[in-house]
Amino acid sequence: MLAGFVLARAAAGLVDSTIRNDTNHLELIRDWFGLPLWEMQPSDADSYFGKVLRDAKPSTRTGRAAALTVYF
Repeated sequence: MLAGFVLARAAAGLVDSTIRNDTNHLELIRDWFGLPLWEMQPSDADSYFGKVLRDAKPSTRTGRAAALTVYF
């Protein structure tokens, strides 16, 4: 599934560094979640952003939220 995400982003004309940042964010979320991202529910995302990333820099939260939004 992640390969399809990468191909779609590349086809849209995004540069490699942007795609790499997005995939890194998604891999970190997936590692925390422990399941494929397509099984994630809104309440899981709420827990992740509200508890796990509570003290993270705003740019980190924004990057992860943006990558997850594009993924879905």
